[in-house]
Amino acid sequence: MFFTKNKTNVSSGSYTVKDRIAKEMLQMDNESLGYLGELKTIIDQNLDSITDDFYTKLLKVGEIEKFINKYSSIDKLKMTFRDFLPLLYEIHITPEHMDKIYKIGQVHNRIQLPVSWFLLSVGALKQTILPYVFQAYKSDTNHLYKVIIAFNQITDYMEAVVMEEFVQRYSSALKEKIEVEEKLLEQQKAILVNIEDSSHTLAAAAEETTASTEQMAESVGKIKLAATEVKNESNQTRLTAIDGEKSIHQTVAELELLSSATTDVQKKIEVLNVTSQSVFNIIETITSIAAQTNLLALNAAIEAARAGDVGRGFAVVADEVRKLAEQSADSAHQIADLIEKNSASTNEVVTSMTEQIAMMGKVGASVKISANQMMEISTSTDKNYQHIDHIDHSLENLSQTAQEIEKASEDVTKSATDLADMFAQHS
Repeated sequence: MFFTKNKTNVSSGSYTVKDRIAKEMLQMDNESLGYLGELKTIIDQNLDSITDDFYTKLLKVGEIEKFINKYSSIDKLKMTFRDFLPLLYEIHITPEHMDKIYKIGQVHNRIQLPVSWFLLSVGALKQTILPYVFQAYKSDTNHLYKVIIAFNQITDYMEAVVMEEFVQRYSSALKEKIEVEEKLLEQQKAILVNIEDSSHTLAAAAEETTASTEQMAESVGKIKLAATEVKNESNQTRLTAIDGEKSIHQTVAELELLSSATTDVQKKIEVLNVTSQSVFNIIETITSIAAQTNLLALNAAIEAARAGDVGRGFAVVADEVRKLAEQSADSAHQIADLIEKNSASTNEVVTSMTEQIAMMGKVGASVKISANQMMEISTSTDKNYQHIDHIDHSLENLSQTAQEIEKASEDVTKSATDLADMFAQHS
C-alpha cells in the first residue's frame, strides 16, 4: 500500500542505535550499500513502469481498491510511491530515511491496515522490481545474486520496522484492553459487594414487608368480617324497609277505603236526617189534625149534650174520638221528641264524621309522605347494600392480593437470603 505523510513528528535521531543493530543483524556492510546504489539506479530508470506495475497487481483485489479509496486515492498513492521508493534504496541510510520507513508503519497502523495485506504488498513489490533487476544483470549471475541479497536486506529491514509498529499497536491495544478489563473487574467486585450489601438490606426489608403484609392480611380479614356483618345488617334493614313500605302502602289503601266508607255513611246519615225531617213535618201535620179532631169532638159532645137523650150515644162516640185524638197528639209529640233527639245525634255524628274524614285525609297525606320517605329509604338501603356488597367483593380481592403479596415477600426474603449466603460463600 505504502500510505505516507509528507511530514513526521518523530525525531530523526531517535532511530540511530536501533538502525545500527538492524544493519548489523542483516549484515548490511558498505558492499551491500554499494549494491543498493546500483539498485537505486535501476529503480530511478524504471520508476514509472515499476509504479504502474505495482498498483496494477494491487488493484486486482477489489477489497484493496475499496480500502485505498476510503483513506486516499490511487493517484495520490502513486505520487507518494514515486517519492518514497528511490529514498528507500539510498546508499547512505540516514535517520531521515528511516523516518520515512517508520512513518509507513505508523500510518498503516493508524488506518488499521491488516498485517497480511502489508506483507502481501511487500511481496508484490519484490515481484515488481526483481524482473527489472534480472534484466539488468542477466549476463552476470554472481553480481545479480549480490544485488538481490542487498535488495532483500533493505526490504526485510522495512518489513521489520513496519511490523514493529504493528506489534506496538496490538500490544498497546492489548494493554488497554487488559487495563479496561481490570477496571471492569474492580467495578464488578465493587458491584458484587454492593449487591451483597443490598441483598442483606433486601432480605431485612423483605422480612419487614412480610411482617407488614401479614398484619395487613390480618387487618383485611377483620375488615372483611366487619363488612360481612354490616352487609348482613344492611340486607336486614333493606328487607325491613321493603316490608315497611308494603305495610304503609297497605295502610294508605285501607285509609282510603275507610274514608270512602265513612263518606258513604255520612251521606246516608244526611239522607236519614232529611227523612227524619220529613217525618217530623208529617207528625206536625198529624198533631194539627189531632188538635182539630179534638176540637171537633168537643164541639160534637156539646151538640150531643144539647140534643139530650138523642145525642147521648153520639156524645159517647165524640168523647172516644176526642180521647183518640189526644192520644194521637201525645204519640205524635213523643215521636217528634224522639226525631228531634235523633236529629241532634245524627247532626253530631255527621259533624264527627266530617271531622274524622278531614282527619283521615290529613293522616292519609302524612301516610303517603311516609310511604314516599319509606320508598326513598328502601331505595337508599338497596343502594347501600349494593355498595357494601361491592366493598365485600373488593375486600375479598384485597385479601387475596394481600396473601399473594405475603407469599411474594416470603419468596423475595428467601431469594435475598440465598443471594447473601451465596456471596458469603464466595467472599
